Amino acid sequence: MTELEEIKIGEMEITDDEKTMVARALGSCVAVAIYDGENEVGGMAHILLGEGSKEKENKPAFYADKAIEKLIRDIRRSGGERENLEAKIAGGASMFSSRSNGDIGNKNTETVIKELEDRNIPITGKDIGGTHARNVRFKIGSMSMKVESKI
Repeated sequence: MTELEEIKIGEMEITDDEKTMVARALGSCVAVAIYDGENEVGGMAHILLGEGSKEKENKPAFYADKAIEKLIRDIRRSGGERENLEAKIAGGASMFSSRSNGDIGNKNTETVIKELEDRNIPITGKDIGGTHARNVRFKIGSMSMKVESKI
């Protein structure tokens, strides 16, 4: 049986084994899985916000820019090669919108996509937007992402 690794808000995990990573109740948050399928190493981050001015202590994946940078660095340290990296993303629902903050889910998604594009990492799968939360499972062995809508 495959081991499940729960990735909570602001957390991330890198692995090269058969672990399945799970991010639950993604509303406006975005799950980002970056992986090198050739070397079978990758990771997933459960991102709360697109951008932030400070790194959160003990929460390396709190902000998209810092999370994606750290995922890439840690994957390379674990044997992944930069030119093989691909990404899958899910989440970014319109759960909380206000006049002052706008649509947080959409902003998060836009930031994640921009960060990946800026680093030339192709997005090979996505399930984003809408108004419903999601649970996401990412399995390193098959590099597959399964998304379950929580309507």
